[in-house]
Amino acid sequence: MFSGMDDLRILAEARGGGFTTADATSVGVGSRLLSAAVQRRELVRLRRGGYAFADTYLRLSPEQRFLVRARLEADLNPGRVALSHRAAALEHGLPLVDHDLRLVDLARLDRQSGRKTSTARHHETVTARELVEIGGRAVSALPWAVWEAGTCAGPASALVLVDAALHSGNTDVEELRRVGEHFAHVKGSPAVRTALALADPKAESPGESLTRWLCHVFRLPMPDSQVEIVDASGRLIGRVDFAWEEFRHVVEFDGKIKYGRGFDPKKTPEQIVMDERARETAICRQRWGMTRLVWSQVHPPAEATARHLHDEMIWSRRRYLGR
Repeated sequence: MFSGMDDLRILAEARGGGFTTADATSVGVGSRLLSAAVQRRELVRLRRGGYAFADTYLRLSPEQRFLVRARLEADLNPGRVALSHRAAALEHGLPLVDHDLRLVDLARLDRQSGRKTSTARHHETVTARELVEIGGRAVSALPWAVWEAGTCAGPASALVLVDAALHSGNTDVEELRRVGEHFAHVKGSPAVRTALALADPKAESPGESLTRWLCHVFRLPMPDSQVEIVDASGRLIGRVDFAWEEFRHVVEFDGKIKYGRGFDPKKTPEQIVMDERARETAICRQRWGMTRLVWSQVHPPAEATARHLHDEMIWSRRRYLGR
């Protein structure tokens, strides 16, 4: 037979990870039981009137915890706020890189002025803001979320957001530019405009966006993304993250073998690595040089990485093109 805490866990999962005091009361869990559960560290008190189950909440990533907290804030202000900025970006499934996640973001819908509390930033109402509903909550529409969140960090972070939004297929450059008209005088908007100029909807991960940002910062030629490598007969050998045809050089951003290309639950990690090495050998046999990059080399963008990549590109051009 289910207890009130069991019912509360089901309710918290349905609400997106957290629950309010009112939710607890609705299933027969009073304030004394909540306080005792917090003392036993079974629950985490996220703010006044808001909680989460410790065994699930503490396993979440910082971004996922941020979203749980943001949803709670919205639930405690029904009809008066919408998830915006970073919270909206996460609700739309966009990745965040180098964002301050201490305070959640809410857009006022009741014409009250913006303010900051101990748990949230309440942003002033923008009458033109477009909203959608996700999980029963009002959320800034995707193009607005990109601009709102993009103004909160630097251009590299904005590029990650813009690339991911375009790759989702749920917006396009023209729509982002249209919404950008409302951010003409907003602090941080130049970062998003820079990102739009460099955007690539083919980018499949934040690491790929940051690799292109490294090329931009250190004035390396910009590569083509998601390039198919074929043999002399036209048979597909593989698709690489980046390629410079004029240098006969490709780049792969590591970290995608397990979760993307080549992952097969029936294969051991050793077999997957061997398959990837065989793929790399097959590509190089088509007279391509290859560089592998990892997160620490592109975040932050390192001059040493840029020099290494430049030297390998020059080496490939001399070896395979004779110039």
